[in-house]
Amino acid sequence: MIYPKQFRIYLTIFLSAAFCVSSASVLAQTAEEYHEKGMAEYNEINYGAAMSNFRKAADMGHAPSQTMLGTLLDAAEYNEEARDWFKRAADQGNTDAQLGLARMLAIGDGGEIDFPGALKLYTAAAEQGSLEAMRVLETNYRKGGFGVEADSERADFWLEKAAAGGDRWSKEQLAARRASDEDS
Repeated sequence: MIYPKQFRIYLTIFLSAAFCVSSASVLAQTAEEYHEKGMAEYNEINYGAAMSNFRKAADMGHAPSQTMLGTLLDAAEYNEEARDWFKRAADQGNTDAQLGLARMLAIGDGGEIDFPGALKLYTAAAEQGSLEAMRVLETNYRKGGFGVEADSERADFWLEKAAAGGDRWSKEQLAARRASDEDS
């Protein structure tokens, strides 16, 4: 049997808990909301607040926020942590993260140089339409970078793909090559 005094105590505890849960759900934000706040702070050049919001969203698995967090950490030379956040987002297929991590792997920021890993990420980003990745691949296949042999066919493939995607530099290079071929 519950006595009136105990009932009031139980009711108070129950209502307090219910209020806390209700308040928490009102205060809780989605990863997208944290990301939007982070972008607003980033655009206002308030990087500390931006990083805080990106980290909250990144902890929720939000790839664009993981990428922005990686970008800010990389700029601040927290390379190991930046590399980790880029990897998390790259594993979700985020093109910007693939580019960020590929660059870090190619130059050894935050760990060992990993040319095969960089090549794989640049290729994945290029296959998703990244013109930047296509240009990097074209250059490295043309000159034999990233530990691969020079391969003019692959270089031309990426040059043509970037030009078809609207990359002005690639269009100019392709036009110059064609003009050179016609003169020969």
